[in-house]
Amino acid sequence: MQYAEVPEKMNEFIPWTRAPAENDPHWISTAYGGLNECLIIDRKNGSVLPNCTGWAWGRMYSLIGEKPLLPKTDAKTWYPAFEGYARGQKPALGAVACWGGTKYGHVAIVESIGNDYIMCTQSNYGGARWEYVKCIRGGSGYISGMGNTAFQGFIYCPKKFDAIGSGSQAVSPYKTMNDIALAIISGKGAWYKCYGQIRFNKIASYGFDPEEVQQRVNEILTTDYHSIDDIARAIIRGTGQWYECYGADRKKLCEHYGFNYADVQKHIDDILKG
Repeated sequence: MQYAEVPEKMNEFIPWTRAPAENDPHWISTAYGGLNECLIIDRKNGSVLPNCTGWAWGRMYSLIGEKPLLPKTDAKTWYPAFEGYARGQKPALGAVACWGGTKYGHVAIVESIGNDYIMCTQSNYGGARWEYVKCIRGGSGYISGMGNTAFQGFIYCPKKFDAIGSGSQAVSPYKTMNDIALAIISGKGAWYKCYGQIRFNKIASYGFDPEEVQQRVNEILTTDYHSIDDIARAIIRGTGQWYECYGADRKKLCEHYGFNYADVQKHIDDILKG
């Protein structure tokens, strides 16, 4: 089996966390003056979206800056194809995640990698033009955002990436999950009236798992401490929002709940001294 050679130069990876512009040439057919060679979906403007293959083909083009050596056939045929780039079972930034199992199969692009999940961008024929989804590890590999468990593997981007960079994305001012969760709860600045998919994409752009952050937001909002002893003992237990929560992070949480950090810390010291 012949694969294109993967260059050794490493690059920063910029996750795609927003829907593409309607006129972005990466998702406009070459027949309409664009760059994409996949099936035309919208005959009015030549868009290849919504369709998973059209999205993945165009996203790979945007990553490498040239026509990708990817199939233009049904998604389920991509991974078994004998041409193009290296394949494997380990996720990598910019790789095409491939699934069979259905009439046409499915493909998506890996934008970030967690311990037991990958965050992917995708499009769905007859459905969403663009989505940013979490694919959890399960079965023989990963489960697609639509629930497909027939994972085939990854087609690797010929451009190697060693880290997620800031690029056109905002440099994250948040050091911890509590940090970003409290910022969201405040509803100020970038988080003013920031809900749904917009919030999801913004959290992801700062390098956090959107679902985990939202769980932390919910935890903070639904937790109440009636006394300084309550909050001090919760901190000592060190579970949930207090897990590995120290210094400025702990101070912010204490103040959020209306307690003086110094008083709380003194009470913790008194408890621990017996």
